[in-house]
Amino acid sequence: MPRRGAVPVPEAGEGSCVDGDRANMGVPRATGTLGVSTTFPTLSRTNYPLWAKRMKILLEAYGLWSAVIEDDVPRMRDRLAMATIFGTIPEDLQLQLDEDKSSKETWETLRVMNIGVARVKQTRIHALKREYENLKMGKDDLVVDFVGTLSRIVSEMGNLGEKLTEGDVIGRLLQATPTKFDNVTVAIEQFCDIKSMSLEELVGSWKMQEDKL
Repeated sequence: MPRRGAVPVPEAGEGSCVDGDRANMGVPRATGTLGVSTTFPTLSRTNYPLWAKRMKILLEAYGLWSAVIEDDVPRMRDRLAMATIFGTIPEDLQLQLDEDKSSKETWETLRVMNIGVARVKQTRIHALKREYENLKMGKDDLVVDFVGTLSRIVSEMGNLGEKLTEGDVIGRLLQATPTKFDNVTVAIEQFCDIKSMSLEELVGSWKMQEDKL
């Protein structure tokens, strides 16, 4: 299995090499005819589309992309491409791959593995969106508990890359309240600048308005 670290990369058809581990992350760094130091991206659980796009550009720049898309390439070029790919993926994932496979086969394996992950991720995002949009506060619920549930959903969506602004969350909270709290929501909307409020400030204002009722 190729060692993470120094990964040779050709420069305009000639030999070049990539530095050792950068910040102990195993991310190769190559300096070629482009006149700049180029850092290869590290594959994570969530960044496959961007990783694949950047890797394609970099492998093309160093004359290695043909090893990923063609069947019959020189052994050395295939091994250089394979070493570069291995140098950008986590060690636990390296152990799941067969180092004797071609770089083309390895690239396809990574694509299939991550497309599956992407689909699972998207399915979870859709489920969370439905939960977020359908969330309603019960007439006996405490606002603090309801905000906790709302925050959990928003946080999990954010971890999956689906970001919501605080204004969106506050709007959803006000829409989700039962009719018995109409006086509270109307008072907050009239006397508070909702657009500039944080969720914590909204909860504080909510409690103050409740006390006045």
